[in-house]
Amino acid sequence: MAGFEPRPPPLTLVEPDGGGPWSWRKPLGWGALTLGTLSLGAGAWATLEAKSQRDGITSDLPQQEVARRNGRIHDLNTTSGLRYGAGGLAVLSGALLLLWPDTQSLPVAALGPDGAALGLAGVF
Repeated sequence: MAGFEPRPPPLTLVEPDGGGPWSWRKPLGWGALTLGTLSLGAGAWATLEAKSQRDGITSDLPQQEVARRNGRIHDLNTTSGLRYGAGGLAVLSGALLLLWPDTQSLPVAALGPDGAALGLAGVF
């Protein structure tokens, strides 16, 4: 025992495998951004089509044709609003999936004579 000298353990390099619980975030995030962009583009198309329908209404059109065009404009406006909403939500979701940090948050609890607290701690 007198001649024993403790040695540090050998260093072992471990390559990250990238297959952790968040490995699906990047493809899903890009997919959501793509879907959102397409949806926003379709919303813009519906808005432009509604404007085109509106520009085609003149005072010499029969009332039945004006009513038909107004119905079409209403449908296009509803469609564009839904597409803008869905596209914005998809873009926001994709951005959050891509930009959210990989660190995990930890619960923090504190108990003292004056009360207690519970919270989350993490790093962005």
